[in-house]
Amino acid sequence: MRQAPPIIPETEHDIYLVLDTYGRRHGRAWAETGEECTDRDTLLRDLMEGQYSRPWSTMKSRVTAR
Repeated sequence: MRQAPPIIPETEHDIYLVLDTYGRRHGRAWAETGEECTDRDTLLRDLMEGQYSRPWSTMKSRVTAR
């Protein structure tokens, strides 16, 4: 008997997030980012264009979906 392909395809990719500083009153928070904007190239472009007020740190995470 032939096995059906999985309903959810296996994928693996990296996401990048920015910890931004919003001043003394608000402190730091992970910047809100759409799923399509979490790749390395977009992160670097946004940093170079000044899209973040005062970036404190960046985080890379490998996501695996099955």
